[in-house]
Amino acid sequence: MLQSLNREPEKLFKLDAFGATLSAIFLSLVLPNYHDLIGLNVDYLYFLATIPIGFLLYDLFCLYTKKTELKKYLTYIAVANSFYCLLTFSIIYQSRATVTILGWIYFVLEIFIILSLVFFQFKASKN
Repeated sequence: MLQSLNREPEKLFKLDAFGATLSAIFLSLVLPNYHDLIGLNVDYLYFLATIPIGFLLYDLFCLYTKKTELKKYLTYIAVANSFYCLLTFSIIYQSRATVTILGWIYFVLEIFIILSLVFFQFKASKN
């Protein structure tokens, strides 16, 4: 399966779109209802939710564009995902006095999953 991700960048865009959708839903609809359990301000959650929505739109654009450009576009989303992880970590670190263990677990897991995807995105963009 991992080999097919390198040969078919469309699958990576679909996977990224799926993950962006999940992130946007959790950050904008689920976690704000439980912000006291994760210890992060609702404004931060809504702000972070806007970014995956942009990524979703970008992924959809890439899926319906020239197939010859996909590897270049894959590099762009990999860089964007990396910056999103950096931003997310910066926000939770800045809010470390209020972020609970549950909040740290959620955001560290999200960052780990995204960075795993970034690894495959960069690898596929080089092939």
